[in-house]
Amino acid sequence: MPRQPTTQPKRGRQQKAAATPKTTSTKVAGRPTERPSLSAWSPARAYLVLAALTLICLLPFSGRAFQIDEPLFIWVGQQITKHPLDPYGFRVVWNLADQPMSGVASNPPLSSYYIALVGLIAGWSERAMHLAYLLPALVVVLGTYRLAQRFTRLPLLASAIALLTPVFLVSSSTVMCDTTMVAFWMVGTILWIEGLDAMKPMYLIGSVIALGACVFTKYFGIFSFLFLIVYSLARKRRLLPWGWYLSIPAAMFVGYVFWTRGLYGYRLLFSIAGFALSSQAHSHLSLLGKALVGLSFAGGCVLPALLYAPLLWSRLQLTIAALALALLSFFAVEDWLYLGYTGREHLALVCVEAGLFAAGGLSLAALALLEPIRRRQLEPAQLRRWHFWVTGEFLKQWDAESLFLAVWILGTLIFASLINWTNNGRSILPLVPAAAILIARNLEKLQASFESTLLMKRVAPLALSGVLSLCVAWGDTSLANLQRSTAQLIHEKMQNEPGKLWFEGHWGFQYYMQAFGAAPIRPGNDIYRPGDLIAVPQHNTRTFQIPPSMLQRREVIVKEPSSWVSTVNVELGAGFYASVLGPLPFVFGPIPPEHFYIYEVTHPFGLRP
Repeated sequence: MPRQPTTQPKRGRQQKAAATPKTTSTKVAGRPTERPSLSAWSPARAYLVLAALTLICLLPFSGRAFQIDEPLFIWVGQQITKHPLDPYGFRVVWNLADQPMSGVASNPPLSSYYIALVGLIAGWSERAMHLAYLLPALVVVLGTYRLAQRFTRLPLLASAIALLTPVFLVSSSTVMCDTTMVAFWMVGTILWIEGLDAMKPMYLIGSVIALGACVFTKYFGIFSFLFLIVYSLARKRRLLPWGWYLSIPAAMFVGYVFWTRGLYGYRLLFSIAGFALSSQAHSHLSLLGKALVGLSFAGGCVLPALLYAPLLWSRLQLTIAALALALLSFFAVEDWLYLGYTGREHLALVCVEAGLFAAGGLSLAALALLEPIRRRQLEPAQLRRWHFWVTGEFLKQWDAESLFLAVWILGTLIFASLINWTNNGRSILPLVPAAAILIARNLEKLQASFESTLLMKRVAPLALSGVLSLCVAWGDTSLANLQRSTAQLIHEKMQNEPGKLWFEGHWGFQYYMQAFGAAPIRPGNDIYRPGDLIAVPQHNTRTFQIPPSMLQRREVIVKEPSSWVSTVNVELGAGFYASVLGPLPFVFGPIPPEHFYIYEVTHPFGLRP
C-alpha cells in the first residue's frame, strides 16, 4: 500500500514514525509489543546489567557502621552461635531497662540466623556483614525483573526503578531484616504465579516455603499470603486445587508460635501486635494527619512516583492535586493539622516538603486505584456516569494483574500509615517492587516523535531519582559512621580517667560504646559515684533525665555531618526510621552538627526501675 502524502507536517511525522520499524507497535493478546530498540536485550543480559548496577550502588556502603536496630540483629546472631535453638535467651539494655531480649525483639529470628552463619564463616565485621547482605538485595532487584516480565513490556525499567529508590538503597545498606524479607517475598511470589500457570506442585511448594521464610524474617510477610490469595481468586475464580498448599506455611507458623511460647512464656507476635495497636490508639495524629504523613513517606521513599508524575497525569490533574496538598500544607503550618513535628523554626519548610513528597505518594496511590481504567483507556463520558462507580461496573474492569498490584501497594500503604506503631521507610519497602512495576506499566503509553526522545522521557526521571537516592543513602551512612567515630573518640579521651564510663542512648552509639567497654545507664541497683563519666548524645532515643545537681558538664564533642541530607534529625523533621521523630523520610539542606555531652558525676545517685 503506497504511503499517504504528508501535507500536514505534524500528521506526516506521525505517519512516518509509524512506518519506521523502530517505532512501530502491534497488538498481541490485547497488549502492544515494545519497540525493538527498547526490548532487544535478552533476559541474561538484563540480569547481568542489573546485578552490576546493584553492586555499583551498594558496594560503596559496605563498610558503614551499624546503626538503629542493627545491633539487636547482631546480638541475636551472636546468641544463636552459642544456643541455636534459643535465639532470644539473653538480656539486653534497651528501651530504658535491662530486660529479656524476647521482650525487645519485634521481628522473628530468621535474619539473625543468616547473620550467625556469616559471623561463623567471615567474622563479625561491618564489611563482612554488609557484603553478605548484598545477596538479598540482588534477589530483590533480579526478582523484580522476573516478575515484571509478566506485567509490563518494560521489565528492565521496572527493576531499575525499584533499585534506584531511597528506601531500597538505604534499607539494603543495613543488616536489618527488611530487604531479606522482600527477597523471600519476591521468590515466593514468582514461584506462586508461575506455579499457577499449569498447576506445578513443586513451584507451589517452593513458593509457600519461601513465603513462610518471609514471615519468619519479618511478621509483615504474612501480608504476602493475603495479597497472593486475592490474586489467585481473581485469576482462578476458585479456591481449589491451589488452596491446600497454604496449609504448609500455616503449620510452620503454628509450630513457631508454640515453640516461642514454650521458650519465653508468651506469643511474641501477639504481644507485638498489641503494642502496635496501643501505639496507634495513643497517637496524637488525626486520621487525615496520618494519611498525609503516610503519603509523604511513600512519595519520598519511592521517589520515582513523584518524578514520573508529570509524565503520567494531565496538567489539570496535577494542578488539582497540587492545590489540595498545598492547602493541607498550609493547614499544617497554621497548626490546624498536626503532623507530629513540634519544632517551630523549620515548620514551614517541613510542611512544604511533606506536601511535595505527599504528591508522589498520592500519585502512586491513584495509579494503583485507577489502574484498570487507565489500562483500558475508558471514555471520559463513561467515567462521568455515576452508575459506573456504584453499580459494580467499575469492579468489572479489574483483572488479576491490576488487582494484585493495587492490593499490594494500597495494603502496604494502609498498614504503614494506620496500623503499624509508627510510619517508617522500612514499612514502605515491601511495596517498592509493585510500585516499580506499576509505574513501568503506565510508562508504556508514553509517545514521542523520536525513539531518543521517548528514551529520555523514561530515563531522565530515573537518573535523577538514582542520584538523589544515593545522596540519601550516603547521608544515612554518614550519620551511622558519625556514631562509631564519636564512640571511638570518647573512648580515647576517657580511657585513662579513674572513674567508670557510662552512656545514655541506644542504636549504633550503644553498640560501639559497649564494644569499647562503656556501660549503659539503667534503672536498678547500679550506683553512679563521684568521678564517673556519662556520655549523652544530643539526638538519640530513650535517654534519662538525670537531676543537673548530680552532674557537671565536662566536655562537649561537636561532630559535623559529612552530608547535606539527613534521614534522622528531630530539628528538621526527618524520621526515616520512625515518623515519631518527624513527618519526613529525609531532608535536604544544611544539617546542624551533632553534639555529644560528657558529664562527670559529682554526687552519688541511682535510678529506680
